[in-house]
Amino acid sequence: MIQTANPSDRQIDAIPIRLLSGPSKAWLGLEGSVLTYRDKVWSGETCIDIPVELASFFEKKRFKGDWLIAALLSPILLLGMGGTVFGLWHLFVTNPSETVMVGCMGTAGVLGLLAFLILLGRFCVRDTTLTLHVVPEGFAITFWANGTKGIALRQLVDESMRRKALVEETIAFPMKRAVGDRIVQPWKRTAGFVFLAILPAVFTEIPWLLVVVLVPIGLHLYSACAMARAPQAYRRAATCFSKRQWHAAGEHIATCLVQFPDDLPARLAMIELKMRMDDYDGAESALAEIQNDLDVDTLQSIQHDIVIRRRIALRKSDTFSPRARD
Repeated sequence: MIQTANPSDRQIDAIPIRLLSGPSKAWLGLEGSVLTYRDKVWSGETCIDIPVELASFFEKKRFKGDWLIAALLSPILLLGMGGTVFGLWHLFVTNPSETVMVGCMGTAGVLGLLAFLILLGRFCVRDTTLTLHVVPEGFAITFWANGTKGIALRQLVDESMRRKALVEETIAFPMKRAVGDRIVQPWKRTAGFVFLAILPAVFTEIPWLLVVVLVPIGLHLYSACAMARAPQAYRRAATCFSKRQWHAAGEHIATCLVQFPDDLPARLAMIELKMRMDDYDGAESALAEIQNDLDVDTLQSIQHDIVIRRRIALRKSDTFSPRARD
């Protein structure tokens, strides 16, 4: 374990990043010797803890398509604005002259051409991207690294690589994998699938294709019926869990266990929640109480999960001395 006297050097706050593709909201931070990645979409949220020794960064220059789209749309938008101005003039002023029309449309056309050339020139200037590659999972996260956020991201990358070197020098048993999860709110996921199922019928104008909508709705109803048989406190805990409200979920599970002390799903949920709240001793104690009710593979899987998450939590508490300044 790497320890220094200054705990303020432990964490770099999460920085918003813009991915080349994927969720529109994403963040990257550094806690101790663990990179933290998080992204959020309408239906759910993903969080991944990445030990720095598994991470590598690569820089590449790319053309940013947003500038090209803006360049192509700018003449159309400005001509539309010119037409709107002329239309309003015609509405409020009786019989405007052709000079007014030519002036409005000509000015809009010139401005549109200038905007097109400027934005096209900006498109030709390639922007910097950074790719975070994680082994051995092999997944990669590519994001833009320009402007003021680009400076902060470069500082984060430099610091994470410095900490990676320290970890490789001092830790005898580096981590072998990242830890993460994706939690989706069921009704939002179903709504998304229903929307996608409607599209074929809309584009092909074949009404009977709407039958496909019954598939996600049926699956959602099946899950809802299965959950309806669970105790009320357990259902409330599941709702809180989907919103990452760990302590509230833990309170509901505790209530459920008071009412149904032998409920195995509730006991397993309590183990998971204790890990989420960094109570690993409590998770081990809760697991020991039900280990005779679990098969060997499930028991070993939970034990391994507790060990990995405990190590991640300890690694997040690592502190590092600041880099010497010139």
